[in-house]
Amino acid sequence: MAKIKCTVDNCAYWDSGNICIADGIEVSRNFFGDDRMEAAAFGADPIMSNQTRCVTFKPSDKKKQYRA
Repeated sequence: MAKIKCTVDNCAYWDSGNICIADGIEVSRNFFGDDRMEAAAFGADPIMSNQTRCVTFKPSDKKKQYRA
């Protein structure tokens, strides 16, 4: 599996070196580009990274210590 870099250290799948250890990644559209929004617009293509959202995110039980 390819190494996926991620800096969201409060996710259960985050590991040292900012590596995502999830078995798979699901990303969806987020056309509001706002971290507080979960909704997306359908039928258009994202052109900037903030127009996507990692659906795989799962909050960790505790924040892991950064060990890059």
